[in-house]
Order: sequence, then structure tokens, then C-alpha cells
Amino acid sequence: MSDTERQELEQELSELDATLAQLRHEDAGHSDELTHSSQHPADVATELSDLERQEAVMDVLVRKRERVTARLGELGASGTPGASDVPGATT
Repeated sequence: MSDTERQELEQELSELDATLAQLRHEDAGHSDELTHSSQHPADVATELSDLERQEAVMDVLVRKRERVTARLGELGASGTPGASDVPGATT
């Protein structure tokens, strides 16, 4: 594997980690919003839809991160954290 290819994979991994961290941060702020009884039902439905969409995006990014990490592992990258090393990542 060329150094350029390794650098590209490591850059992609870094970008995925940053995106996942941002999404998790945003998700943490929504944890109790659906419990407000004063919200209009349409607002609750919109919020739920948004949260489900965000969760689906996160799932795709986690799977992509796992593929990038596996590829780096196949190529002998040392010190690359696995998906389980990222807070909130699922395997």
C-alpha cells in the first residue's frame, strides 16, 4: 500500500470520527425533548422523524468506519483504533 493510500484512509477515518462525534453531541441534546407534554403532536412527530433519520445516518457512518478500520488493519496500520474504541460506537 502506498503512503498516499494510507494517508487517505487515515484522513477518512478522522473525518468519520469527527462527524460521528458531532452527531452524538447533537443527539445528546435531544434526549428528553419528546417528553414535553406541551408540544404539539406534529412537533413531536417531526422530532421523532429527525431523530430516526439521524440514527440511520450514524449507523451508516459507523459501518463505513468499520470498513475503513478493517482495510487499514489488513494493510498493517498500527495504532489504529477499532470501532469499539470510539465512544458510543456499536459493533
